[in-house]
Amino acid sequence: MPVPMPAAVPAAVRRALWGAALWLIPLTVIATLAAGAYLRTAPAREERRLRALSLAQLAAEARRRPDSPRVLYHLGLHLLGLGQPDAAAGCFERSVGLNPEDERVWLAWAGAAEAAGRRKQAYGILSTLTRRRPDSAGALSALAELDQKAGRDGRAFAEATAATRRDSQDARAWRTAARAATRLGRLDEAEIALRGALGCRVGDWRTKVALGDLLLRRGRVGPGVQSYREAAQIAPREAVAQLALGRALLSTGGTPAQWEEARQSLRRGAALEPTWRVAWELLASCLEAQGRAGEARAARARASLLPPTDRAQMAARMRPPAPDALGTPEAALLSDAAALLAARQYPAAELAYRSLLGRDPASAPAFEGLGLSLNAQGKDAGAFLALQKAVALDPSLARAQSALARQYFKQGFWLEAYERMSRLVRQAPGGAQDWYALGLAARSSRRPAAEVEDAFRHAAALEPRNLLYLLNYADAQAQNQHAPEAEADLRRALAMQPDNPDAQMRLGWLLAMHAPTPPQQVEARALLGRALKTLPGNPYALLCLGRLDLDGGRPAQAAADLRQAVRSDPAVADAWYALGRALRRTGDVRGAAEAEARSQRLRAGRRELIHAEELAALAPQDVPLQLKLARLNARQGDWAQALNIYQVCRQMAPGDAQIRAELDGLTRRLAAEGRLPDMATFDAMAAVNARRRSGGTGLH
Repeated sequence: MPVPMPAAVPAAVRRALWGAALWLIPLTVIATLAAGAYLRTAPAREERRLRALSLAQLAAEARRRPDSPRVLYHLGLHLLGLGQPDAAAGCFERSVGLNPEDERVWLAWAGAAEAAGRRKQAYGILSTLTRRRPDSAGALSALAELDQKAGRDGRAFAEATAATRRDSQDARAWRTAARAATRLGRLDEAEIALRGALGCRVGDWRTKVALGDLLLRRGRVGPGVQSYREAAQIAPREAVAQLALGRALLSTGGTPAQWEEARQSLRRGAALEPTWRVAWELLASCLEAQGRAGEARAARARASLLPPTDRAQMAARMRPPAPDALGTPEAALLSDAAALLAARQYPAAELAYRSLLGRDPASAPAFEGLGLSLNAQGKDAGAFLALQKAVALDPSLARAQSALARQYFKQGFWLEAYERMSRLVRQAPGGAQDWYALGLAARSSRRPAAEVEDAFRHAAALEPRNLLYLLNYADAQAQNQHAPEAEADLRRALAMQPDNPDAQMRLGWLLAMHAPTPPQQVEARALLGRALKTLPGNPYALLCLGRLDLDGGRPAQAAADLRQAVRSDPAVADAWYALGRALRRTGDVRGAAEAEARSQRLRAGRRELIHAEELAALAPQDVPLQLKLARLNARQGDWAQALNIYQVCRQMAPGDAQIRAELDGLTRRLAAEGRLPDMATFDAMAAVNARRRSGGTGLH
């Protein structure tokens, strides 16, 4: 009730004050309601804030607030999502001790214990939770999963169905009930459970694949194939869904339209997972059924290059990702994993990315990060497979494309590396490392000298203080008949690092090989002498010294230098030729003839190889020509190229015993000499790369 005002207050003032009081009452009510709403939403806002923090920020928050159960919970979620279940379980246990009423923390604790391999502890945690909360659908669902994994299907089915009665939208409980019922032979109940799961998530391709499996098992072919078809439509980039549809059509089809649908689906599956042997075997069977014998042989040969498909890996694709209610946002975990990778904590980054892929088996960024972390640890086979999957899922991932191209280059697939790096630098402005890698691949695959020079020019321009880039740019300039520019860049490199033997040797080589003046001869000799103190026996430095001695009228000294050069590397044709000249001038006619003949054979072999490469590029499916190219590469010591082309020949002529014998013999010899490449990586690359080398087989 308003307080009466003194009569002395003027009427106009009284009216103004009364109006202000009337406005003040609703404003006070609104402010009170707003304050109450703010206080009520404070926990939700705090949850959003904690979910958005990085692992480092959460760790700092936990040090500042060690008795906060929510901070510990979110820290545990981050650690669990990054593949550190032991540390996560510790956080969840402390959080439960501080607040035992939060069911989500109990469930997360049990999940972390199971992920750490302590299934008995996980079972105990869930049992305690069900005693505290007998009606907890989440606890019953998690118990059912544990029992189903332990083979206690009867108990698992009872627990899962009890969970669905308490929460009919628990898709995981429905799927657990379906798996348990299937193993118990109770197929009617399994189908009901699968349809219950689809009622929760209509677009779940995994459940549709499982339903297709069940329907085919029950002899209901049409509905089963349709379920597979819907799964493949929902998940067009999931190889498991595509292969399931193709396999079903292959086993039940009989019309040309069904065979063709099966071929298209299997072709997509093989393209998505080109290193899965089962994909190529199924595709080969389909092609045989269609009467496409040549393509079928190529697919079977490609399958023969691959190890048996890891069934556990395929089964992992059928496991649904962790529910969002118990997980940290994927973007936050990807950011944490990227921080580990940037900090060069490669084993921890590997664990983090593997954990992310367990959550989402189709995460292109997670595959990219896994490939990069494996690559940094020298685990080439795993790195290649992860990077290949990353770019198949998302071709725009530049780091994955770059690392994959380098993997190809490392294994000797130079043209494939060149083509990939060339596409990459055209699509996005490349960094210096990418341009440098392109230059190396272009040079190794014998691209035109102008292309090689241009790639190294970009690298050197982007990082002008990088000695390696500058030296290779100068070499490319010299090869492209730009000797003055090359000399200027080599002198700049030597000014940067005067004692660098590589820079000394290259400048000495350039001066010695381009009609040097007397002062240049003196400078070249001094540079080469300094380089040889650090690089004794370098055949190119010795070749240059030998040529300087020849030009200076010292054939005996030249012969001594050149003999040492050919001992260091017997494959340098120019060194043998120069040795022949030196020996002839010393009067050793027989030695000169032998050296000149050796030089001619090396040059002829190189010319024959280049000519064969040109012919093979025009006729990629000519098996005798490809086989000749493989033999020439082996003779020249290009083992990776030889192995690659032998593998292609095997695919084009899988029944040719001579090809198999030569390939096996080369592999055994390289293994005995310790020069065999990582064959797991090599075979995977050969299988993925086969179509380009063979000129296409219609498989894609």
